[in-house]
Amino acid sequence: KIWLDPDLIAGVDTDPEAARRNRIEVLSAAESRDAPVILYHEPGDCLVKIRKTEKGFEAVPLGD
Repeated sequence: KIWLDPDLIAGVDTDPEAARRNRIEVLSAAESRDAPVILYHEPGDCLVKIRKTEKGFEAVPLGD
């Protein structure tokens, strides 16, 4: 799930480092608030909770 990897920079990101920091901030806030997140453009489980792991962020489908 590309939305969970802050190091993947899209061609539309005019400031790649700011985009990376923003993604980390948003993912961290979602995890700390235990907020549901919609991973649009993702097949399958798109309504998830975000969890931080040793390897980065992961998406846990709601209900798991």
